[in-house]
Amino acid sequence: MDDCIASVSYSPVALRNILLIAGMHYASSIGHLAAFESTFLFHKVQSIQTVNKWLADSTPGIHTLSCITHIITLAFTESFTPG
Repeated sequence: MDDCIASVSYSPVALRNILLIAGMHYASSIGHLAAFESTFLFHKVQSIQTVNKWLADSTPGIHTLSCITHIITLAFTESFTPG
């Protein structure tokens, strides 16, 4: 477990995606995000801004895997319905 946490702590991309997935898990367990909704939405918006920045980058291929990972996570968060 410590190895997993250590590897994520070096990657803000992975950490942000894990926070979004954890928010979805919490909401599915409890039925709502309640006090965590603003944090969840903040990280969701940050992910969208990151993807937009990478898509506007004139050097294709550098952020491709990270961009795809963010888009997949965002797709899950958009299709998610708690409860």
